[in-house]
Amino acid sequence: MRALSVCAGVATAVVVHAAPAPVPAPTQLLLQAAEAARAADFQGVLLYRGDRVMEVLRVTHRYKDGHEDERIETLNGEPREMIRRDNQVVSILPRAGEYHSTFPREHHFTLGRPAVKGLLDRLSAQRLQMLVQWYAFHALGDARVAGRDCRGVSVVPKDRYRYGYRVWADAKTHVPLRVSLISDSDRLLEQAMFTEIEFPASIPDSMFRAQFDNSKFKAVAREVGPLPAPDQPVPAATPADFSFERLPPGFQVTLRDFRELPDGGRVQHILLSDGLSTVSVFAVPQSTEPTHGDFRGLSRIGAVEAYGRIVGNYHVTVIGEAPRVTVQMIGDQIRAGRLATPATAGTAP
Repeated sequence: MRALSVCAGVATAVVVHAAPAPVPAPTQLLLQAAEAARAADFQGVLLYRGDRVMEVLRVTHRYKDGHEDERIETLNGEPREMIRRDNQVVSILPRAGEYHSTFPREHHFTLGRPAVKGLLDRLSAQRLQMLVQWYAFHALGDARVAGRDCRGVSVVPKDRYRYGYRVWADAKTHVPLRVSLISDSDRLLEQAMFTEIEFPASIPDSMFRAQFDNSKFKAVAREVGPLPAPDQPVPAATPADFSFERLPPGFQVTLRDFRELPDGGRVQHILLSDGLSTVSVFAVPQSTEPTHGDFRGLSRIGAVEAYGRIVGNYHVTVIGEAPRVTVQMIGDQIRAGRLATPATAGTAP
């Protein structure tokens, strides 16, 4: 009898040990994916697909000694690469056909697209608590991506003013292997998906150096930072300030700054966000003669909606990976002058 009792105890222990680990809640899965995207070492081939655009990218990522390094290189089409250390980004672009426009270059350049990559850069436990006002989070179950088991999470907007996401993260490392941007009509707008990925024990420094000939390519450096939370104070108004009479529900001004133009001029930049989706407003003093960059009306490039109009003596361009109704509403409600900017719009029409 004693032997049987011991065997029963061992069998019970084996059963308990073999029980599958509980699946984290959807928001916890997203937080794990956000942390892994920042702190894991990996390299692989990423397929980016947008509206009439498909790019194959080689991605190398490392976190070492408190610094995040990343290098992205195109494997098809026009040769380009992007090298990032923390918030410092250098884009290596062909010298021929340099871009001259008030329409920001990053919205024509799919390396590190904000929608499919910036999503996870913006997530934190505090921000997720705020986002539940505007988004619902659901588990999608299991799937296979790049030959690895993944768990999925759906981020579903609660109204028509923002897009949704679907994220599939590696079940073992939590690195996001597929991220999709979904329209308000449940249509796929963008997708970034690893087709191959590996997790080396170490990645040498040489993998994060530019590989292209300096005589044929130019380096464009810029600094990118984490998205400010909507409840953070916005820097003081500038002399050429703008305000909004009304904003889509949940959107607030989170940043005001200036960006340099290729011709030496400056463009005022206003960033609006609901904590996840972002829309940028660029204001440039109106030229005495129209230029190719001063477009008016609505335009669309992939998942990016754009709206241009004249406000006072400025040409204003509103750009965002958000529904057209959101971009146009922000553009129609902008006013020149130093009026108070509303913290939130309340109920939109």
